[in-house]
Amino acid sequence: MTKGTNEGIIKAINEGIISSTTVMINMPYSYEGIKSMDFKSTGNLTLLQEENYFLNFYI
Repeated sequence: MTKGTNEGIIKAINEGIISSTTVMINMPYSYEGIKSMDFKSTGNLTLLQEENYFLNFYI
């Protein structure tokens, strides 16, 4: 997605608004979005499925 989309999703996760999300690895800024996450504050992050370019996470 975009840098702004990543920032919005991360903010919503940290505020408890979002409890799950999907990362589309082949999109711009996907790597930067993952690297910018503070995984210590997101609770339990589990990889549910890895298929093609999509990684589905349950937080």
